[in-house]
Parts: sequence; structure tokens; C-alpha cells
Amino acid sequence: MSSIARPPDPCLVAIILIVRSRAGPRFVFHYPPNPLSENGLRAAPKGRRPSRAKSAKSNDSSSSEESGSTSDEDEEEAHAQSQNASSADVWEKLLSPSRSWHKRRFEVGINDLAFVGWPVFVREDGTWRKQRRKKKKTKPEWEGGELGHNEIPGDVRDDADEAIAASTETLSPHTMTASESQRASMGSIRSSRTLSEMLDGDDKDSMTMFNVVFVLDPPLLEYSMRIREIYDNIIKKFAKALKWEQARTDYVWREAQHISHIKEKAKETRTSVNTLYSELINHSSLARAIYTVYSNISASKIASVSLSPDVSISLQIPPLTSTPYLPGPGDKAYPGLWLTTADSVTPADDPTADENTAPHQVLAKHFALLLLSDEATILKDVEASGGALAPALAHYIRCSKPTKSFAQISALSGIPLSTIQMLASHLVYWRRARAIPPLHQRDVYFVSPNCDLSKLEVATAAYQLAFPTLPSLPKMLSALSGTPRPYGSFIPSKDHKEAYFAILAWLLRGGWVTQLRTFARVKVSPEIKMAVERALRREEVDKYLSKQGSSILSDHSKHNGDTSKNDDDDASSSSSSSLASQDSGEETPMPGRYKPDSKLHLSHSLLDQDTSLKTASLILFPHRAPPLESRWLDEIVSRFPKQPRFSVRGRANIDENDPEYAGLRTAMKDLWPVYIKYFNGMDALEKVPVRENLKRKLVWQVLTRLGLVTGSQSYIELDPSEQVLIGVRHW
Repeated sequence: MSSIARPPDPCLVAIILIVRSRAGPRFVFHYPPNPLSENGLRAAPKGRRPSRAKSAKSNDSSSSEESGSTSDEDEEEAHAQSQNASSADVWEKLLSPSRSWHKRRFEVGINDLAFVGWPVFVREDGTWRKQRRKKKKTKPEWEGGELGHNEIPGDVRDDADEAIAASTETLSPHTMTASESQRASMGSIRSSRTLSEMLDGDDKDSMTMFNVVFVLDPPLLEYSMRIREIYDNIIKKFAKALKWEQARTDYVWREAQHISHIKEKAKETRTSVNTLYSELINHSSLARAIYTVYSNISASKIASVSLSPDVSISLQIPPLTSTPYLPGPGDKAYPGLWLTTADSVTPADDPTADENTAPHQVLAKHFALLLLSDEATILKDVEASGGALAPALAHYIRCSKPTKSFAQISALSGIPLSTIQMLASHLVYWRRARAIPPLHQRDVYFVSPNCDLSKLEVATAAYQLAFPTLPSLPKMLSALSGTPRPYGSFIPSKDHKEAYFAILAWLLRGGWVTQLRTFARVKVSPEIKMAVERALRREEVDKYLSKQGSSILSDHSKHNGDTSKNDDDDASSSSSSSLASQDSGEETPMPGRYKPDSKLHLSHSLLDQDTSLKTASLILFPHRAPPLESRWLDEIVSRFPKQPRFSVRGRANIDENDPEYAGLRTAMKDLWPVYIKYFNGMDALEKVPVRENLKRKLVWQVLTRLGLVTGSQSYIELDPSEQVLIGVRHW
């Protein structure tokens, strides 16, 4: 049972195909037949615009009406279609933009609806793809290459790879792409197509533009996000695939003519709308592709579209796989969705990752892969689909374990880490797996507050089939609902270890449990603040005194130089000067005497006037702390003892060389640089052993010394000067 949730409503109302020929634009096809009727829009959820709610009915009733429709209803549908045809010229002109919109996001808003497309125009030379420039040869001699061999890098890969094989994000395990032999033969296909164009140029070369328009009705507050989501993942990729097929085989124009021919024939015979659309979907691969995209994307599923026997493409809007928040009273809830803050793609989890890279393209090397269905089932699907990735995927799936990270699997299996990350991203994107922190017996797991208890009965039956001889699902959930403790304490013996890890993987897969993770920040006490404050003021005073001292020496040397001149003055003049200065209230200037303009001014360059010295503070980002917080951290480190002191309750004599206490006898000043970057309140401390390749027991001994007390380490008596962390535990 998987906890992958359907993404928010894709808001898809209809899909329209517009083509432009020499005669003008043409409204070729749309699905569903009548989007604003009972067969189109679903009932509008809360927050939806009212235009979608007024015509909603249940799917069951609509399907029963389709199967039991009478001839009168068919005539009414045909009549309605004829009325809609009168406005088709308006739509085809509106949705047929100028050439300036070539391969750009085309968007039109009408009332509550948004019409979004990616128009594609024919090139000025009459082709649909840029031809690769061939190098000029001095002598036109044959070099033994096959026909079309030299055209592969330019013609084919320019648009083919852009549409289908650019990356694993557009391929699913069951997706077929053009093989190398097919690519090599595209030159002959192009040659035969050129001959047919010469014989029937007026018909074959008449299309100048096509535009597949998606009609959307997104919620007001999610408009931009929903439009961008479906444009990037569906609209643009689908149009690129059609562009490639149009360049290869004139696919879009041929299918548009075929659809128009079927519609004209149905109009002559007064065929009902339902019958017409059934015929279109059965006989036109483009109509069937549009139908498949609409049916699957509107249901938040993967749409596998076959444009020809040789080429297919899979499209989807990536679903929600986890959430860090519990839904509020006004939020839409997704019961059963994995509740966690673990993010396998953010820079916080992988500092080497590119922040602008799409989530399904990068996975942190310290994460593991959790398959979302049975391994045998996934292997069967992968092997049946074929394709270039099938052997590598099958090999990696067999080597993968949820208890081993990608880096560990790479070291054990010999598969390059980059290949593992690519294959894992492929499986995650196509909903076959999920990236999780590696399972470990020392980690703590508890029942998720977001688990879907309405499915408990069904899940219990499935659990019983998977683990018939082990504790039942209610018993496991009850045990994990108690006081948090390491998962290894639930395992009866070493012989049960593998089975209990399989249970844990099953529970995580269904969103029943989640990991309890620990986060910490550095606490700065008022004592540390006052010490830094005194040090800063002392530095200011020392700086001032050194400056004044140099000034005194300068004035003294200047006074000695003027001694001979002062000796010529008589006593009377000196006396009168003194009296004059007394009358004026001014002191007689003397070398080194205090001057009013030379007061001590503290710069406060590092002092925040809003910072209270009487309350403690938390440092948010210790690895890039501002100057004042850096001084606080330096003061904290300076107070760590050079020789750590510790004792264990109940044990009088402890061997200091005992490896069991390796994390307690190392000087904290030596350990601090390794751990400080994780004390930001966002990086779980459970990742420290994996990231730094350290033993978990050693790591938790160090964290316990720093004040992070957990149940298993609370028996250790520590030095108060080292306890500088404030911890919190959540998912």
C-alpha cells in the first residue's frame, strides 16, 4: 500500500486541437465532446469558481446515461453539436495566434477559464525542424557511410531528444522511444516523404501551424501555480512530441485531415455525438492521444500516449509524496500522505545540489530507495517495457535496499553513484519508489498523525497476507504509539531483524508511521553575552588608550623642541598669561592635558542595541553566523575543558580507553567544527552519522555531552560547561 497522494485538482476542462492551413485556421477536435455538460466537468470542490458546479453530476449516472441513450437523445446531441459548430470560427481565430508566439507560452483568459497552449509554426523554408548544416567537401566521394548516418546528431537529436529522450523525467519504465536503428533510418523516411510532398504538394504542405490548447479552470488563489504546473509537465512536452512527429511523418496534418474527414462523414449520416467520438478515438491516433491525456491527467494519473507504433511518451503532473505540515482547519487534507520534513533534494540535505534543479532530477547521495510496490511486480513491468534503461533499472532494483544509502549501494555493487542517482530519480518520478533516510534500528519511529485510519481494516488484511506469522498491524501500531524508543528495541532477536525491517518498510510505504527526528540549536546564555560584552568594551578602551598614548608622545616631543623659545619669555608676561587664563575660565594648555574633543566613544560595531544581555538567545545559522554571534560561539568554545570529565552512574571504575566511550573522552574543541553546521534547527541530527561516516553511538555520545539528552544516554553525568544545545523532536 503506497502513500503517494493524488496531486491537487489539475483543473483540466478540455483539450482543443487547432491547425492553420493556407485556407485559414481550423477547429479540428476537442475532448470531451461537451465540456460544460454532465460528461465534462465534475462537481466543484470548495473554493472553486461556481461556473463548474452548476452542471455537475455523478460519474455513475453519466456513464449509465451514455450506455442507455435513446435515439432522441442522440439527435439532441447532434443538434447541440451543430449549434456549437457555428461558434467554432470564433474559437479557431482566437486560439490561432500570430507567428510571434512560435514555441512560446500562449495564454488567453475568458471569464473563469484559461486557454493555454504552445503554438508551433512551420519554418520559413517549409520544414518543421532545423536542418543540420553539412560540411562542404572538396571532392564528393563516398566514404562508406549508410544513408542518413550523418544526419543523426543534428536532425534527429535536435528535436527528438528534446521531446522524448532529453532526460529520464519524460520516460517511464513502460515508455518506448525511437531505437537507434530507427534513428538511422530516418534519413530514408525523410527522402520518401520528400518525394510524396513533390507529388502532392498542395495537400501535404498546406499546414503552417498547430496549437494544442488546454482549457483550465484553476482556483483563484492557485491560478499561477496550477497553470505553470500543467504547462511545464504536460502542455509543452506533449506539443514537442507532436512537433517531432510532424517533422518526421507529417503526423499532425495527416491526422487533422483524417479527423475532419470522419466528422464530415458523420455529419452527412447524422451520426450521434457519442458514436462520432467513439469512431474518432478508435480510428485516429491523435484523437486517441488527446483522449488519453485528458482522461488520465484529469484523474491525476500517468498518461501513456502512443503517437505511432515506434514512438510513445508518458506525461504526468508529479504527485505529492510527502508533507511537512499537518493540515489546518481550512486546508485540504491528504490522509495517508507521508508526514516528514526529510527532503531528499533541498540544499539543506545536500549542499552540493543545485538549488535550481528540478526535484525529480537530483537525489541526495545519503538517502535510500523505498519501493512503493512489490519488487517482483516492478521488475516484471520494467522487463516487459523494454527500452534502453530496462537492464540497468532491473539490476539496480535487485541491489537496492531501504537500509542502505545510494552511496553505500554504489560502494557495494560497483554501480557509479551518478548512475544510481539517475535511476533512482527515474523510479521516484514515475511513482515506483520514494527517497527516504535509510532505515536503521537505532532510529525512532512512531505512528504518523496523518495516517488514514479509515483504511485500517483493508490495510490489516493486506498486512496479514504479507506477514502472517508476525504481530498484527493493530499490535504494531499500538506498540509504536507508546513512549518513543529505538526501533531495534521492538525486534525480538537477530533472526527477526530482516522481517521487522520489512514490516517497517511496509508501514512507511503506506504512511502509517514516520521517523521521529531530532533538531538542535546553540543556546547562548546571559553569562556568555556579558563576557563578550565586557571583552568588546575592553577592546574599545585598549584601542582608545593606545591611540591617546601615541598622541601624548607626539605632543611631548613637540614641547621639547620649543623649550629654547620659551626660556626667552620673562616672568611678567608669563604671570599675566596665567591671570588672563584664570579670568577667562580656561585652563592653561599643557602637553598631554585632557582635551574636550578627545572623549571615549564606543563604536558598538558588533553590538546590537536591541539585544538583551539578561536573556538567553538561540543562534539560527552557526556555520554562517554574523560577527556578534561568532564572538558568542568563540566564547562558548573557549570554555570547553581541554580534558573532558565524565562519569557513568552505577559504574565506579571506567577504563578511559574503552571504545564504548570514545565519544566521551575526545576534547570537544576538536569535535565542534564537525558538528556545528548541523545545529541550525533544520538539519536532523540523525543524518550526522551518515553524512560524516561516524558510528551512531559515538555521535549520540557527543550530542549528549552538548546537552541533548535522550533516553539511552541519560545515565551519563556530564560537564555543565559543554551543555550548550537546545533540542526538539518532531517528524
